Amino acid sequence: MKKILAIILTVVMTAALAAVAFADSINPSGHTEAGTTVTVKKVDASVLKKDGVISEGEYERADINVDEDNTFLHIAYNNGDALEEGGLKMLPFMEYYFSWSDGQINVAVRSKPPVLKQVIPVNTDGEYPGDDFCKNTAFTISSDVVQTRPKGTVSNFYFAVCKRTDTGDLQIGYYGADQRGNSDSYIPQAYTDYVVAYDGDYAVLEWSIPFSEIAEGGAAGAGDSVYLSIGAEAGSCDTKDGEDFYAVSLGDFTYLVSQKSAVNHAAFLLSEEEIPAPVNPTPITPDPDPTPAPVVNPDPEKYEIKKDEQGNDIVVDKETGEKVDVTPAKTGDPMIIMAAVAAVSAAGAFIVRKKRH
Repeated sequence: MKKILAIILTVVMTAALAAVAFADSINPSGHTEAGTTVTVKKVDASVLKKDGVISEGEYERADINVDEDNTFLHIAYNNGDALEEGGLKMLPFMEYYFSWSDGQINVAVRSKPPVLKQVIPVNTDGEYPGDDFCKNTAFTISSDVVQTRPKGTVSNFYFAVCKRTDTGDLQIGYYGADQRGNSDSYIPQAYTDYVVAYDGDYAVLEWSIPFSEIAEGGAAGAGDSVYLSIGAEAGSCDTKDGEDFYAVSLGDFTYLVSQKSAVNHAAFLLSEEEIPAPVNPTPITPDPDPTPAPVVNPDPEKYEIKKDEQGNDIVVDKETGEKVDVTPAKTGDPMIIMAAVAAVSAAGAFIVRKKRH
C-alpha cells in the first residue's frame, strides 16, 4: 500500500439518518482542520445548460492538488481492497468546477470510477428515499449552512443523485425533511436543477443549488461564503448489501459518515469577478489518462461495434454485452474496423494549486 496518513472513522448514523456501514477513511496531510476555501467567480445564469456537458463559460475549474499525500480531498472506503481498487484510482481524475449566478451556486464534477455502474434502486423508507444507491456511481452534496452548529438547530442540506446504467433513469435520495435545506421542502428537479451524464468512462454532475437552501439567512452574494461538501461515489455492488464501495470528496465526507457531525465543509467565497463568455463555447475535455489502456485486436466473431449514449463507436463482447477496452475507428465497415482497430492513448499530468483559508 502506498504511503498514506490514515485515520479510522467509525461514526454511527444518528437516529435522524439512515444507518450505513462503518468506514475507514483517508485524511491526507495536506488537509487542515481549518478547511479549504475555493474562490468562485460569477456567471450569467443564461449560459448554464443542464446537458451533462461542462462547457467553457459555464464554470471555472478549481485548482486542487490530487496527489495522494498532499491533496485536501478525502477518500472514504469500507475496506482496504476498496481503497486500493477504487478510491485511489479515482483520485487522479477528480475534477471540480464552480461558478455562481444571482440566487445560486453552480457545481460541476467529473469523476472516473473504476467501475461505471449504477443498478441499485432508491430505497424507500417510509416517506423518504434513502441513498443506498451510492454504493454504485453517484454524487452527493451536503451543507450545514454554517460550519459549526448545535445538532438539530439548522436544517442540514444533504442529497445524493445518480443515473442508472441499466435504465438511463435519474435518481435522487435524501434522508428526510430535516435534510432538504433551509426550507425543508426543496427537491431538486432533473434536467432543471441538476443532471448526471456519462461521457465515455467519466461520470459528470451539473447542479445549480439555490442560496435560499444553503446560505445562512437564505441569501448570498459577492463577498459571502457558502459551505458545501461534494463527493463522488462508486462501487461494483449489485444490491444495497454489497461491500465494495468508496468515495472521494471535497470538504467533509458526504457519504459513509453522519452529516450531523460533519463540520469541516469547504468554504466557497463568492467573487465579484466574472467568468468571460467564450466566443465559441466548446466542451471542456478530461485530462489525458496517466496510463495507456490495454490494446486488443477484436475478433469479429466475438465482438461487435455499437454506439454509446454520446453516439461514439465502442466495441462490446457479443456474449456478455460488456464494453471491450479498445479504441475503434469512427468510419468504415464494422467488420473491417474490428480486424484493424488500434488504440491510441496519451499520457499527461496536470499541476494544481492548493487553496485554504
